[in-house]
Amino acid sequence: MLRVQLIRIEAWFLRGRTALALAAGEKDNRRHLAIARHDVRRIAAEDVPWSNPLGLLVSAGVAYVEGDSGTAERRLSLAVDGFDRADMALYAAVARRRLAGLQDGAQRHETARRADDWMHAQHVKNPPSLTRAFASGFPDEG
Repeated sequence: MLRVQLIRIEAWFLRGRTALALAAGEKDNRRHLAIARHDVRRIAAEDVPWSNPLGLLVSAGVAYVEGDSGTAERRLSLAVDGFDRADMALYAAVARRRLAGLQDGAQRHETARRADDWMHAQHVKNPPSLTRAFASGFPDEG
């Protein structure tokens, strides 16, 4: 099944964000961060417009878990832009919610509002839970 590009990329995205979820909860998280980084490289090697922001989303989580919130914020911003260009509105909303968690003041409020407005319009019942499922490695926002 991994011969099919869509399945291959989705499998790496799933494994990468699962590794991030595990890394975020461990003291010695090097092994899981290495898995996530490996999957980011594999996604990036595919180099298709819809998969590049998926890699950025995982890469942002890696940066955050490693304590580099500035890099995480920049990668999330790039991921949002990529998702918007690829017409991947759900992923863009998820990335915006994570991005808002790293921003300050009015910018934080506007980014979160935009993400939540889209999710509510789509009848998403629990935006924080959906965000956790698609973008792990970050602290829960409630």
